Amino acid sequence: MLKLITLFAATLFASVSMADDHMSQDLESTVYGSSTALVVSNPTAVVAAMNAFRASDSGKNFPGNVLLNQVVADGTSAATHAINVFYPSAAAMDMVQSAPPSAAGMQMFSTVQASADPTERFVFRMQRGRGLASEPGNLTLIIGLEVTDGAAFLTAFDKLWNSAAMKDFPGGTYFGDFMADGDAPATHWVSFVAKDMASLSAGMDAVQGSKAMAAYLQDANAFRKVTRNTMYRTVLAFRAGQ
Repeated sequence: MLKLITLFAATLFASVSMADDHMSQDLESTVYGSSTALVVSNPTAVVAAMNAFRASDSGKNFPGNVLLNQVVADGTSAATHAINVFYPSAAAMDMVQSAPPSAAGMQMFSTVQASADPTERFVFRMQRGRGLASEPGNLTLIIGLEVTDGAAFLTAFDKLWNSAAMKDFPGGTYFGDFMADGDAPATHWVSFVAKDMASLSAGMDAVQGSKAMAAYLQDANAFRKVTRNTMYRTVLAFRAGQ
């Protein structure tokens, strides 16, 4: 647990100087990130602490994009919130994790540590993406996948990803893999971002009912297993340089 907390502090609150690099809504290159799941006892304190850090010089110079998400549903997980950090490159992630934490960051971390207990931490890559990005109030559905035959999976998924049904989803669609996922079996993930539950529900119904999805599912059990479905509502969204 101590190692997890230390990594969490180093990842989120270090202060380094880098050029602004906003994550494009139409992904043009691989994005690297980490997600820390939390059981939060004082959400108001966590939000206030993150806003204070954002207003500091360290927060303004932070090179990544940061999301605070409230867990709407996540099966049997006890987590209530998650903090996701996105970096424009592996080099940016390395620089932040190796830099000494800033005073403003450590001040905020002490508040967060007193108000929340971390339960899981994931390191991931975002390899594809288009459409709506996560903003406060938006919903995100993340589907975890354990891929057992990479070549067969990508052949089928490429067709689904490029289908009209996926392109017409009323929000954002993203795809990537896990570089480290604790004890969870997931190797890949797909996420759908929508402005509200009605849009997410209608969009997912259209995708699930499409011919492209039917073709994808025909042999899906031979190359992948669905391991987890998680729904978030974004509470805070900090963009690099903003």
